[in-house]
Formats: sequence, C-alpha cells, structure tokens
Amino acid sequence: MVPSVPSVDAEDSERVGDRARAGQDPKRYAIQPGDRVVVEEHSRAAEAYLEAVALGPAKAGSSFNVRLKIGGKVVRAVAIAPGSAALIPAMEGKR
Repeated sequence: MVPSVPSVDAEDSERVGDRARAGQDPKRYAIQPGDRVVVEEHSRAAEAYLEAVALGPAKAGSSFNVRLKIGGKVVRAVAIAPGSAALIPAMEGKR
C-alpha cells in the first residue's frame, strides 16, 4: 500500500502567499518551517512512511530537522521534494 502524500490545501497556499508578501522567495526552499512532510525510511527489514513537521527550511538534497507526529521525536532528514524527505540514519545524523 502506497501512502498518500499530503496535498496542498487552501491553508498551505495562503502560507506560501504570506511568505511571498513578506519578502521571502517561496520557491527558494523545497520545504519551509511548519510544512507537513512525509519522511521515508527504507531498510532491509522494513519500509516506513512517517508524518512529520519541518522545523527549519531545506533545499532539495539538504538536511534539516523534523518533529515526528508519532512520539514527537526530533530527527534529521534530507529534503527530496516539497512535502517529501528521507530519514537520515541515527549514526549519520550525529556527524
């Protein structure tokens, strides 16, 4: 079963408009603080798709912190695209 990726609703599009009016380029970052993100983890044992909230901005390919909705733990992830990121394994995230 493939999880659904969060869609952009009216509230999200209003936030993008607010950033543009505030002088920030909303296209500069793939992910903005407060954005809902699906964090993927792929391992030999399992594949997981976790809902999280971005704690900082990130361009595609850069790392950033997210707070998982389940448990509230803060973990490092790499931005893939708007609304999508990959979990950084704990050993790599501590560098």
